[in-house]
Amino acid sequence: AAMEALFCGASILLAGDEGMAGLLTEENFDRLAAGNFCCRGEEKLTRDRLNDAFGAFLAETAATRKAETARLCAKAADGLSAERMAAATEQVYCKALRAHRPKSWLIAGYAGCGNLGDDAILRCLVARLSQQDPDANITVTVRDPTDPRHRFGKVRPVERRSPVALLRAIWQADALILGGGCLLQNTSRHGGRSLCYYLALSHLARLLGRPVLWVAAGAGPLEGRIARAWVGRTLRRAAYLSVRDAASRRLLLSLGVPGARIRCRSDPVLSIVPATKEAAEAFLSSHMAPSLCAERFVCVAPRAGCVNEAALARALTRLYRSDSLYPLFLAFDRVEDAPVCDRLIASCGLGMRLPAEDEALLAGLFALPCVVGVAAGRLHALILAHVGDARGIALCGDGRDGKVAGFAASVGFASVGASANEEALIRALRRAFNQRDE
Repeated sequence: AAMEALFCGASILLAGDEGMAGLLTEENFDRLAAGNFCCRGEEKLTRDRLNDAFGAFLAETAATRKAETARLCAKAADGLSAERMAAATEQVYCKALRAHRPKSWLIAGYAGCGNLGDDAILRCLVARLSQQDPDANITVTVRDPTDPRHRFGKVRPVERRSPVALLRAIWQADALILGGGCLLQNTSRHGGRSLCYYLALSHLARLLGRPVLWVAAGAGPLEGRIARAWVGRTLRRAAYLSVRDAASRRLLLSLGVPGARIRCRSDPVLSIVPATKEAAEAFLSSHMAPSLCAERFVCVAPRAGCVNEAALARALTRLYRSDSLYPLFLAFDRVEDAPVCDRLIASCGLGMRLPAEDEALLAGLFALPCVVGVAAGRLHALILAHVGDARGIALCGDGRDGKVAGFAASVGFASVGASANEEALIRALRRAFNQRDE
């Protein structure tokens, strides 16, 4: 009403139930416009104040009032025109629509490369996002989008080595999630290239204006001054940063990442719910001869270099002969671990390899009474053993990558290094699985 009157050339006196602001002038225009000329917060309207305001108005000449009104009209046209207010209103609606449309996420990590632990991390992240936003559009990077083993629920796979596909996926996403796994390291077989890949992906997302979230990331070992500087610089610019263990946090602090920005979160796979006892028993019986179903078992998830293979084979053989613990081998990485499992089976002359494709089933398997314990060189095998409330022992390799030993210590599992001989291994296994000593 005030604006309509103003544009018609009338002077404005603002007064009402909310209070009294008096005559509208150039001095009070901006302040009153901020409250929509409603006089909220102004002094109380009284007969005397209203009388004084009319007196001041009538004391002005017509020319003075006309000039003042013209200046106010120009001011209003500049800041409160119909076009400008319509545009501002439209922005409010657009913002509300964007806030309620389904979010689009791009998740990049080691998932889809043949490692059960990394695949399990992705499935947990997808489950969390879907629980928070059932309509969310989720895209994941995988090695081969056409491989049925690389399907992770209702998500869209994209080829991780295709620059065009990655660029399109980042552009279409609201944010990039770099999730789980030890992404921030450069000492593994592909560590240097892997580190460059994920840091470059983070940089590309930021160039395209997409926030980057590092979720439950593992960090280290990290060698080289340039690599350390690049990691520190990248993570200082992340929109969100969480790590899965204290060792990773200490490393990032040493790289200059502010401690207030680093959140410590558990590995997503710790939230896995084990399969039921019936499902785990059906899985076990479907992959072995009936004569073996009455045995007690020790599950072994080895990794190349985690332990002396010949010594481990002899220790497992002795464990079977003295304690009747039949070894079941699990290749958490289909490419790297399967040959190790097969060599151990050949050296032992006994044992069998079970498929490692479903983390919930394996956690349920580890929880069975017939499974005495789990010996593993893979972090997520130990995590699933902990989830299944089984006894465990970590096969820690050369000790350069402390994540396996670190997790084992945090949950009370024993550890044994790559230099352990047959006697040390058999003693450690018996102690870890609470078996009698020879």
